[in-house]
Order: sequence, then structure tokens, then C-alpha cells
Amino acid sequence: MPISITDCPLNGTRIRDYFEKSVIHAADNPLLHPTTLILVVKLSKGKKPSIILANKAPKVLRLPAGEKTDKIYYDCLGGHLEREDVRACLGSKRADTYIDLTEDMFLVAARRELSEELLLAHNAAYGDRLFFFRKLNYGPADMPEGGRNHEISNVYIYVLPDSVGDVHRDMILRDDYIRSGGDAEPEKIVCDFAVREFSVKELFEEHRLHPERFMDGIARILKLWDDAYALNEILGTCLNDAIKKKQTSVSHKCTDYADEDCRCKICSGEAHDVDKDCKCRKCGTVDHDLVDDSNGSGTGMVTEWCRRCRRFERYYDDTGTVIESTLREGYPYIGGGKSLDELTPRQK
Repeated sequence: MPISITDCPLNGTRIRDYFEKSVIHAADNPLLHPTTLILVVKLSKGKKPSIILANKAPKVLRLPAGEKTDKIYYDCLGGHLEREDVRACLGSKRADTYIDLTEDMFLVAARRELSEELLLAHNAAYGDRLFFFRKLNYGPADMPEGGRNHEISNVYIYVLPDSVGDVHRDMILRDDYIRSGGDAEPEKIVCDFAVREFSVKELFEEHRLHPERFMDGIARILKLWDDAYALNEILGTCLNDAIKKKQTSVSHKCTDYADEDCRCKICSGEAHDVDKDCKCRKCGTVDHDLVDDSNGSGTGMVTEWCRRCRRFERYYDDTGTVIESTLREGYPYIGGGKSLDELTPRQK
């Protein structure tokens, strides 16, 4: 999927455009883009925390399916923010460029990456165990697999559920990559990575002795702490938060993974059960039934409104700039223009 690119004007970080990874990581001109980094942690009462890393050497080296290597490239989970993450937060298919990059977009991307890259045995519930830690700026810098990287990242800590006893038996870390070479057609490889469980002390020692084994994502996270003691303190706080929060059968808001019919891909295909204010009684997500009066030209002012609750907003079709809105907080209500009853809707 295309990746969202940001610039940083005085009024904050905004989405500028979408490009493929080859453009994002061009060696001569890497583009600033948003990503998520997720540190997977195993915590148990009365035991010291451990960090779970994947050896992503097959992906870095673009190996054929099943081919082994002695190389080691440790990394955490995570990835790029994609267009689908942005649209899940917008709640409509209107213009998705030159708009603010929000924390909700990072969180949607983190949940998506977690569901794609971490597989838990016995359909174990993810629970409310994803914690935001901090934001990082990085690059431009060279990448082990070639190209250069320039990104702004949200770092999250994910605490594994208690059902994960043996990390080699009860979970899988997985990702895919495209392999191409010679005259052969590009091939998509799905790879289950070798997993290593470190104590915090072991992790810092391994990084000190073999920094070349650590990819930039996990290396940047480790640089946030001066020593193992400081990281242990952070993880202890996450454990306390995880114990306090009630675990649920789902770990997401439905719109994070909704298809075109607003049906959740994880909640057994259930649709939102919304009240008169379009708020789902089950997950709390606001899910409007939106239509607009755009003529499809990409120019002029468009009014978009919900057929259920009658909230609306007006924006410029070419830039997505919002003029007034009762759909979202933080925008003025000015009034004026045609009333909703006078407008002719175009079904999305």
C-alpha cells in the first residue's frame, strides 16, 4: 500500500502525499514519513520482564522461501503508516492529503501492524495491552538492506497476555516481503521469523557487544534508556497498568479494521450497533452514514453529512480544507450555505 509522507510547517505535521516504499527510501533523497515501533514484552508477576525480538535476516537479505542463514538482524515490530490507516480515522473517502497527521492515525497503524505481525496461539485475546511511550525523529540514515531512512515514529510497548507461556510455542512473529532478481517475476514471501527472548540485562549486553546485529528500529528504542535499570522501571509501570485494565475479547475499535461495509474483519463480521448519535454501543466508535454532494470534479466546496444524526461539514474538494464542521471537534460552526434538505446527495 502507498505510504503517507509528512512535512513539518509551523502549524504542525501534515500529510503531503503517498508513495511506494522504493520512493520513500530512495538513496539520494529519502522522504520524511511516519512509522510505528512496537516493543513486545513478556511480563509476569514475581518475575523479571523479558523482551521479545525477531531475527529479520530473511527479510533484510530477501532470501527465497525456506532458505536459512547464519546472519542476525534483530528488530521489534511495527511499520509504515498507510493510506488505509488515514482513511480509517477520517471516517470517509474524502481528500486525505494536506490534513493533520494525528495520534489516532499512529494508533490505528500500530494495532494493524500488531495484528499482522504477531500471531497468538489458541486465539488468545490481545486485550488492552498496547501502551504509547514516546515519539522519535530519525535520519536521514543508511539502511542495512539498502536505501536510506528518514522517519518520525511513535514508540509503543505491547505486553503479551498471560496465555503466552513459551514464546517459541505460543506465538509467532511473521512478516512478508517482495523478492525479485534476474528475469524472474517478483515473488511475495511470507516468513515466520526466529524468535529470541532477552532479559533486559541480556539485551543491553548483546547490543553493547554486537551493535551490528540490531536494526535501526530496536537500536533507536534502546538509546532511549541509559541502562537496564531504567528500562526495567518503564516495563514495571506497564505491568501495573496491564493488571489494572480489564482485558476484553477484542483489542481494537471496529473502524480500525472495517471493510467497505463497515463490518469488522476481526469481530466475526459483526456490524456496528449504533445509537441515535451514531456511537456504537459495543465498541464506542462513532460511525456515521455519510453522503456528500460532490460532483466528482475535485474542485469547489463540498458538503458532507450523516443521514442518521444530521451532523455535517463543509470543505474544499481539492485540498480537503474544512470550512466548518459539526462532525468533528475543533472546527467552527459558521452556518450559511444551502440547508441539508436542499442538497442532492451523492452516495459514497
